[in-house]
Amino acid sequence: MTNWTTTPIDARILRGALEVERTARGVLARLQPAIETADQADI
Repeated sequence: MTNWTTTPIDARILRGALEVERTARGVLARLQPAIETADQADI
């Protein structure tokens, strides 16, 4: 059994994020533009 920790999301956690994406597991704060993230998958 997995015990998950739930952390409330507020401005302090998202500071510096350029984009916020909702996923099935929660929220993903991206610090890079999406175009750069897509380019990294090709490396």
